[in-house]
Order: sequence, then C-alpha cells, then structure tokens
Amino acid sequence: MKILALPLLAALLLAGCAQSTVRKTYVATTTPLPRSFYIQPFDVSGTEFVGWMHPSSGERPLRKAIAPMEFADALRFELAKLAPTTILKPGERAPEGWLVTGSMDVVDAGHPGDRLFPLVGCLSAGRSTFVAHVKLSDARTGAVIHAFDVSGGSGATARWGNIGAPGAGNALYHDMKNAAERVMLAISQDPMRYGTRSAP
Repeated sequence: MKILALPLLAALLLAGCAQSTVRKTYVATTTPLPRSFYIQPFDVSGTEFVGWMHPSSGERPLRKAIAPMEFADALRFELAKLAPTTILKPGERAPEGWLVTGSMDVVDAGHPGDRLFPLVGCLSAGRSTFVAHVKLSDARTGAVIHAFDVSGGSGATARWGNIGAPGAGNALYHDMKNAAERVMLAISQDPMRYGTRSAP
C-alpha cells in the first residue's frame, strides 16, 4: 500500500502546479455583467517571446503574429459562458457591452529539456510563463470597469505535464487557455456554481 501511495502523492502534487492567477488588480468596480463582450486582440508590440524556439528561428515572428488571435479565440470561448462574445476585426468598434483589451508582457513557451543532462532537463522541461495585462471597459463611455494582470505557467510539472500543461511540449496554447479561463473566473459571480442546490 505504501508503494502505491508515493506515486499517487507525486501525481497529485504535479496536478496542481499548472495554473493562472490574478497577480495584481488595478481597477475593480461593482458592475453587473454586460449583455455582450467585444474582444480586441491584445497588443504584442512589447512582448518578450522566449522558450522552445531558437532565437534565430524564423518561426518566432510567425508565433508573435499569431498570438493575439490565439489568445482572443481562447478568451471568446471562455467569456461566451457569461455573455455573447465577438472578436473585433481591425477598424471595428464595439457598439455596446464591455470591450476587452490588453497586452501580453511575457510569453515563454517552455523548454523541451536538456539532452546533454537528462536529469536537469527532466526537471526544467515544460516550465513556461505567461503574463498579460487585461482591461475591461464600457464600450460606450470608455470607463474602465476592471483592470488586472493575469500570470501563470506550467509550474513544476516538468516533462510529464498534466491536464493544463504539456510537459516537454510547447506550453504556449495551454497557458493561453488557462489565462483566458482565469479572466472569466475573475469577473464571474459563483462561476463554479458552488451555491447551487440540487437536493430538496
């Protein structure tokens, strides 16, 4: 029994490592959720892209160009649980509801591990970092309703990963989905329905 307890404990420990959190809040107002959300793809002009891609790789500019729409898609999926959500095209303006804007500060897709030093690579593989500044404002008045930083990553899941982290693979899309979910949870009231009663 003791032999089975150790791997189970290790698995539970690793399962809780990949997460996103609200790191710092700048504005928080008491406002009911809107009838609709409009997402403007986030600014990546000052974003630091690091991780699994080699610095001289020609793929890095492609990833940087794609990242705003990837995160916007992840946000649309999560915010649609609260209200109808639309991604704005260049030049479009939100007619009503809340406008979601922001910027990505750090996008570290993680490291596949060290082939020369397997033990070190085993521990360092999969580490990733994602930091974004999120602002939700009234589309008509421009008043800022909420503004906060979301940060997260695959933590110490190492090369094995878990359901929210890819292990030795590219963590970019996992981190974006985790951060988008955290945005939805941050602005929701009882998003997990803890107050729901099913028994008479």
